[in-house]
Amino acid sequence: MLELFHQSSFLCSRKVTELYSTSFTLGIRALDNRFHDAIYGIYGFVRYADEIVDTFHDWDKSALLARFKADTYEAIDQKISLNPILHAFQLTVHKYQIDNKLIDAFLHSMEMDLFTQNYKYEGIKMLPEGAKFGVYLAYKYYLNLFKKIRKTDAEKVLHTRIRVSNPKKIGIWASVYLRSNVLGIYAP
Repeated sequence: MLELFHQSSFLCSRKVTELYSTSFTLGIRALDNRFHDAIYGIYGFVRYADEIVDTFHDWDKSALLARFKADTYEAIDQKISLNPILHAFQLTVHKYQIDNKLIDAFLHSMEMDLFTQNYKYEGIKMLPEGAKFGVYLAYKYYLNLFKKIRKTDAEKVLHTRIRVSNPKKIGIWASVYLRSNVLGIYAP
């Protein structure tokens, strides 16, 4: 029954990924299958932390983030959480021996995002071989999406889903494939 609990937790994280980002969900398919659950587990965790910062305007975001952080470390320490997103994340943390320093850095960046929106992406070269391409692809896609959002009128952003066109997605994929798989370059 414990395996069923683990599976259902990863399925919840997968569903969060699918609901929030069809493009990232497709990007995960570029990764080796053995990484799928782990990426869903990480994405669900990251997405929920980001939701606290970017969406929950009617609540005390600092308090919510502090509780989420405490719940995260409790899940990691106890090796279980009844929150399926945190359970999938802690399973991933333990399986891949993700250093708490990385989690601290991410959660700290979320705390800083409560006050500023300054992002910096690093470390793709440190990822396992089967993950580099997919992560780099997601990075380049979201960078393009962010640039498009910045150029869009604020009123339109509030009421319309901003998307990268399919031809542009294919161009991003081809560029990333060429740069990463042929040239071995992982750079913004």
